[in-house]
Amino acid sequence: MKEICEELDLEVDFIRRGRRPTLPFKLYLKEKYFDAYIKSILEELKLRFGNRQQAAFSLQSLLPSHASKLSFEKIEKAVRQYSSFLENEEIEDEVQTWKLYCSSLEKKPDTVTETLTLFDKTLSLLYPNIYTLLIILATVPVSTCTVERSFSLLRHILTDFRANMLPERTSNLAILAWHNYLANALDGNKIVDIFNEKTRRVKF
Repeated sequence: MKEICEELDLEVDFIRRGRRPTLPFKLYLKEKYFDAYIKSILEELKLRFGNRQQAAFSLQSLLPSHASKLSFEKIEKAVRQYSSFLENEEIEDEVQTWKLYCSSLEKKPDTVTETLTLFDKTLSLLYPNIYTLLIILATVPVSTCTVERSFSLLRHILTDFRANMLPERTSNLAILAWHNYLANALDGNKIVDIFNEKTRRVKF
């Protein structure tokens, strides 16, 4: 532990208190640094892989490639968790018919994106709850990278000159910065012409 602290250039204060048996240096490091570090890791794991996250991950059973082992019991927690997004209470029957439909497919998609491409207007009407649950599964983040990149992006947008921007303009600038490959393809002259044609001036 002492070598690790030296490599990371961390200053370790060994405070000696009176009226208390002096701890060995290794035991002191373990109590003050190592145990706290392990505790923080466990808290992060609970946060990222808690009951809510496990319920969301169980929706992978809806993918056609996993549908042979699909049962309502496997996704029941997720159904209760996202019940406010579902249309009716016939989800259990819908799961069974979805399982039969998946078994009839020659090519069984194994990703959420591929599975969602199966849904046309007819299939969306037949399996509205399955469609909703698959969309929820598709939006479950696998890491915090996207959020961290978004905050990093805002640091570049929210400069001192733009501190009083309205939320809508801030959001639009963030979208342009995020999808810069699309913004670069736009014709700046056309944008200026459209802006000049407008009589109402929006507050920036």
